[in-house]
Amino acid sequence: MRYYDNTRISDYRTCPRKYYFRHEKGWVRIGTPLALINGLAWHDAMDVVWGSAHREITDTQLVKEGLEAYQATWVAGGMPAAKDMTPDQQTEFAPRGPFIAAETLMQYVLQRRKFIRDSEILAIERPFAVPIYEEEDAPIMYIGRLDKVVRHKVEGTIVVEHKTTTQFYKTSGLRQSFVDSFSPNSQVDGYLHTGNILYQNLRGVWIDVAVFNKTVHDAFKFLPIDRQFAMLNSWLHETRNWIERLENDKQTFKTGGLGKSFPKNTDRCGDYGGCPFTDVCKFYPDPSAIAGAPPGFKVEFWNPFDILHIDQLQLPPETPNA
Repeated sequence: MRYYDNTRISDYRTCPRKYYFRHEKGWVRIGTPLALINGLAWHDAMDVVWGSAHREITDTQLVKEGLEAYQATWVAGGMPAAKDMTPDQQTEFAPRGPFIAAETLMQYVLQRRKFIRDSEILAIERPFAVPIYEEEDAPIMYIGRLDKVVRHKVEGTIVVEHKTTTQFYKTSGLRQSFVDSFSPNSQVDGYLHTGNILYQNLRGVWIDVAVFNKTVHDAFKFLPIDRQFAMLNSWLHETRNWIERLENDKQTFKTGGLGKSFPKNTDRCGDYGGCPFTDVCKFYPDPSAIAGAPPGFKVEFWNPFDILHIDQLQLPPETPNA
């Protein structure tokens, strides 16, 4: 049995060489990006808000508990606690950080609590493993974690996926490029595929967008997404195709090295935020020969079983590649 999650598949789709660096060599830049720390902290705050919204506590108390979760993750990411932040740091971190999060979280509770209380919470951070295809009697499993699954009294059963963004215009709202990024979107399609297996009559995936902005703290939007069965079937075939390509590259690397496997996709070097491995590609003719990690990187393998809590499913260990 072998396991693939959206992160590994997506990295390979973006650039096979990027996949090689991140998942075969285990290289990751030293220091966590601010946007990622903020997103993780917001996710943890959402777990508290959605998990406690039905309790008989005030909105203020709910915000306080959510903010405590946010700040714990923020500090764990190497950022200063709110009480220790200087005015210069507040400016540097804006539009992210605990001060803006506090304002945003209060407005979120005011807008979303009724929707949450009108819902039965079926799952929070639910790990999953569903089959993609069978290969030589060894199933290939798609693994991940659903942020929330709820049964709303009007909307029905919904998978809720939390996202944060700074891509917002005061005059027109969310940037259209951000909205369009979810359709099509392999991660969302994977959630839909999974949700339709695990739950009857799934209404769809709703992207719960929270805007982080220096002055606007009440911009939230649900982006409901559904697909026809034929589209999900297409995702299934495409995902299998990408996994098979990846597996072929891993086998070819054993005999041909990087010269014949994991090719660069130079069209994606300038993606939003830039590829973290651009300099590695520029200055190392054979990065596979690097012992340890190049300057500015550390070795830290992506382990979805730990990160996504897949261990809770008590699955058998992954079958080694032949």
